[in-house]
Amino acid sequence: MAVFHRLVEISQRDDVKEGIIERAALGFSGRRDELADREAALKQQLLTAASRRRNLLDVFADLGKKTPDSVREEILQVEKDEKIYHTALAKLDDEQALLDQQAESAKAFMATWAHVGDILAATSAPTPCASSPSSKDLPRSGRNGSSQRTRSPIGPCQIGGAR
Repeated sequence: MAVFHRLVEISQRDDVKEGIIERAALGFSGRRDELADREAALKQQLLTAASRRRNLLDVFADLGKKTPDSVREEILQVEKDEKIYHTALAKLDDEQALLDQQAESAKAFMATWAHVGDILAATSAPTPCASSPSSKDLPRSGRNGSSQRTRSPIGPCQIGGAR
C-alpha cells in the first residue's frame, strides 16, 4: 500500500520526476563519456598503426627483395592490429547505438509516466473483503504432514467469487 501511494506521489510531483530524469541523464552522460574516451584511444591507436604500416611499406619499397623477414612480419602484425582496432571500433559503435536506444526508451517511459499518477489515483488500492476468510486462515500441509497456516496466492476477495 505504501508503494502504491509513493508511486502516485512521485507521478504527481514534477520536481521529483525531473530529479529522476536528471539522475538517469547523468548515468547516460557518464557512459557516453566513457565510450567517447575509448573511441578516441582506439582511433589514436589506429592512426599510429597506419603510420607504422606506411613506414614499413616505405622500407619495403626501398629495399625490395632485400627486405628483411622481420619487416615483412612487422607489416603483417600491424595489419592484424589494425583489424583488431577496427573490430573494437565497430563494437563500440554497437554499444553507443544500444546506449542511445536505452536513452530513448527512458525518455519515452518518462513521457508516459506523467499520466501514471492520474491512472493510479483514479483506481483505489485493493482492499480485502470483509466477508471472505483471511488468508492466514487457509490451511497448508507441512513437511511432516502437520497443518500449517500460510498466505494464499489468491486474494481473499477472489475466494468463493465474492468481491
